[in-house]
Amino acid sequence: MIDQDAFSWMPITTAMRLFGTSNPNVLIVKAESTETVDAEAARINEALGKTFTSDEFTVVTQSDILAFAEDITRILTYMLGGLAGISLLVGGIGIMNIMLVSVTERTREIGVRKAVGAKTRDIMLQFLVEAVILSVMGGTIGVIIAYGGASLYEALINFRADITVWIIMLAFLFSMMVGVFFGVYPARKASRLDPIESLRYE
Repeated sequence: MIDQDAFSWMPITTAMRLFGTSNPNVLIVKAESTETVDAEAARINEALGKTFTSDEFTVVTQSDILAFAEDITRILTYMLGGLAGISLLVGGIGIMNIMLVSVTERTREIGVRKAVGAKTRDIMLQFLVEAVILSVMGGTIGVIIAYGGASLYEALINFRADITVWIIMLAFLFSMMVGVFFGVYPARKASRLDPIESLRYE
C-alpha cells in the first residue's frame, strides 16, 4: 500500500504508470480504520477542492454506497409490497365472486338445509369455511410456484434465495385472512336466504 504522505506528492504520470491507466478518473483510498473514514473523506474533499470545483469531483464512502443500496432496497420492498397487495385484492375479489355464484347455484340446497333445521350460523360457517379452503388452496399453489421460481433463480443466477418456514406460514396466514375477509359477505348472504323462497328457486 502506498503511504498517504508519499501519495500526496506523487506525479500524475507516475500514478498513471503504477495503476496502468492513461485516463485516471477514479481513485480508491483506504483509511486506517473505520473510525477515520469520515475524517479522511473530509481531508480528501478539502484537498481536491483546492484544485477542482465542486461539480468536477465526488467523494463517496462505503457508508454512502450502503445508504444508497438501502434506499433502493426499501423502494423495491415497497413496490413488491404494493404488487402483493394488489394481487391479494384481486384474488380476494375472485374468491368472493366464486362464492356468490356458488350461493346462487346452491340456493335450493340452502333452502333444504334450513327446512330440516340448519341454523343461520351453520350456513354461514359452511360457506365461510369453503372460502377459506379456496384461499388456502390458492396460497398452496402460490407457495409451490414461489419455491420453484426461487430454486430456478438460484440455479441460474447462482444467488441463494432463502425460503424460511415462517415465510411459508405467513403466506398461509394471509391466505386464510383473505378467505375470511372476502368470504364473509357471500356467507352472510347465503345464511339470510328465506327457506321458502329458496325451495322455490329453480
